[in-house]
Amino acid sequence: MINVFKKIKLDAELVIVSGPSLKIYNDKIRNLGFVNNLHEIIYAADLIISLAGKSTIDESKYYGTPGIFIPIKGHFEQEENAKELVFLLTICSI
Repeated sequence: MINVFKKIKLDAELVIVSGPSLKIYNDKIRNLGFVNNLHEIIYAADLIISLAGKSTIDESKYYGTPGIFIPIKGHFEQEENAKELVFLLTICSI
């Protein structure tokens, strides 16, 4: 996502919540590390790109923040969460 963001040169800011190991120094990309208020960041965001964890998906749906959710292959919960979202999207588009 970082590489794509740099290439498309949007007039936007990329905010990453990835923990402290990712080192980024850019005026358009901020890494917040770990946060205690992730729900507030989800609420304020225009788009979420995340793993397909239940809490993040539920918060995104609750606040009406669109999201792209990518499951970890073979993960017992995340693959099912992503399948449920695809099902919901299919039903809503009918």
